[in-house]
Amino acid sequence: APEAAEELIAELIAGSTINLVGLHRLHAIVWRGAGQPALLASLRAAGMLELAVQLVQEPNLLVRKAAVQILWALSAAPSGAQLLAAQPLLLAAIIRLIEKGAFVAEDLEILVPPAVSTLRNIALAPGAHAALVAAGAVGALLHLLLGTQLAQSSSTLVDVMLVLWKLSATASTAATTSALSELCADSVLKRLSELATRTAAEAEVASSPHRRRLDAAVADENDDDDPVAANAAVCALLCNIATEPDVAERAGAHGAVEAVCASLRAGLLLSNNAAAANGAPLGQSCTVSTLHAVWALANLLSLSRANCKRLLSREAGALGTLTQLLAYEEPPTPLVSVQLAAQLQTRNTARFKAALALRCATRTSPDAAALRVPGLVRTLVRLLGFRATESCHGLALQALIELADGRELLPTRDHFADADALDAAAAEGGEVRAERGDTLEGAREVAAAGALAQLRHTFLSAERDVLEGSMQ
Repeated sequence: APEAAEELIAELIAGSTINLVGLHRLHAIVWRGAGQPALLASLRAAGMLELAVQLVQEPNLLVRKAAVQILWALSAAPSGAQLLAAQPLLLAAIIRLIEKGAFVAEDLEILVPPAVSTLRNIALAPGAHAALVAAGAVGALLHLLLGTQLAQSSSTLVDVMLVLWKLSATASTAATTSALSELCADSVLKRLSELATRTAAEAEVASSPHRRRLDAAVADENDDDDPVAANAAVCALLCNIATEPDVAERAGAHGAVEAVCASLRAGLLLSNNAAAANGAPLGQSCTVSTLHAVWALANLLSLSRANCKRLLSREAGALGTLTQLLAYEEPPTPLVSVQLAAQLQTRNTARFKAALALRCATRTSPDAAALRVPGLVRTLVRLLGFRATESCHGLALQALIELADGRELLPTRDHFADADALDAAAAEGGEVRAERGDTLEGAREVAAAGALAQLRHTFLSAERDVLEGSMQ
């Protein structure tokens, strides 16, 4: 194969016209052997990379298509993707093709999907992020995201968001800063929020048992659509973008809270349906889309009190959804399969982010009674009894303090400048307790859920936030 590839490349370089048959034969060779070191060395030595720069800019649509298909096949192997990542002229040519394709319907349909898939494969290669950012990948992909009519669940749009996600959190501080500066525009935030809402609705429909049976019996009209993957990708991108207070509070992000809440509901429904179908406990599984959605929600709430108020005023069911995600079920045996261990780890991460989101919401609410959704207190108290949920204990205790309406009843040293002020507040606190005897309903609910028994364990914690939360 390496010798045949070299001969074809030599013919293509020497020919006065482009031989499409030769290009198709070269594509077949690369597709079969993209990961072979000997083939990669032959392609590089024969001048394939320089030829590709020329071919993707040819006026003939069929030539450009064949060239992009070869690059896509080459990028499918990690070694091939790394080879392409080290070619700045070739990266720039691919990105120019995408930018132009965004405005030409024929190119958008034929050339853009394999070109974006090629960028996705390159973005997965170590060290490729800075090169992609420098070549203008963010701007080109944003043209596709904002200015074209790509189907909202198409694999191409998923690839667009996956590449942007990788570029928004790179190993290079400068590359990340450059990417985020373009991604934080209000128009981008608004578009991502719209996509999250729509793909969540599609994922919710697709996750229903009736729809799954229908899809199994009848071939889907568009096999390219995957609303669950699309929703996971857009939530992951929102999560990376919403890492600064000024971004979380921008006008374009106002719909993001509702969008990720819709995504969280859809993801939990998918997890619960899958668990029910397999006879598995509900508290052990978690989809990737659920993880990214709750992570994005935690970021949006932790950076903006306005977003917390927006959650409590517009998303009445959000606390109930977070309660479901907080639930924990012990595995049936200490020895679990690798697959189940990965599921439990994903669920544990999502549970921590749910606890963080809940802590932010409870801290902001002016009325603790409005936070007492069915099962929330009991779920939080139950978390305190398991070693596997230790990462959530501090946040759970702080939320329980809020739910017990303890903010004004329990002054702490953090609120006062010195011990004398603390002593004065303690004396004043006695009067407050006497005047607010009717506010102990929340405290009684926390106690009735078994909190006092669990505190015997949390008082032994080596973590400062857990110890202080227990004392409060």
